[in-house]
Amino acid sequence: MQTLEVKTGYIYFLKSTLLGGYKIGITTAPASRFKALAVGTKAKLIGYWKLDEYRELEKQLHKEYSKQRVPQSEWFDLDCIQVREVIDKISSISEQEFLIPEVAQTFVGPQYKITKVAPYELAAYAGWNYFAATALLTIVGLIVGLSL
Repeated sequence: MQTLEVKTGYIYFLKSTLLGGYKIGITTAPASRFKALAVGTKAKLIGYWKLDEYRELEKQLHKEYSKQRVPQSEWFDLDCIQVREVIDKISSISEQEFLIPEVAQTFVGPQYKITKVAPYELAAYAGWNYFAATALLTIVGLIVGLSL
């Protein structure tokens, strides 16, 4: 039997000290990621949390706050209410590793329901249907070509 490894990751929330925007990002190595992002000089760490579904949560938050997103980036122009919402949403399903005291709050409970879903149904997968049609036409073409 083979082992399937699941790597727990982190979702983090930063504030730019230069421009004032917020970054919602993920990492599996917080210390090196924060160093690369110049946390302490160019950015302030608001908080970071540990969870298995870190990629999915990041995608969901990016989708929910897409109107506040700075184009072509993971930076967002959020107001103070949205900042608290992001913190509440992350904290509701994650294990808090760090959170600055000035944004600590009482959390109201889970904001998301985590479910495991299959990536696609084979019959409904558009790529498979296209492949099957192309393969069938190729075989028919070869048979007709060989019979001539």
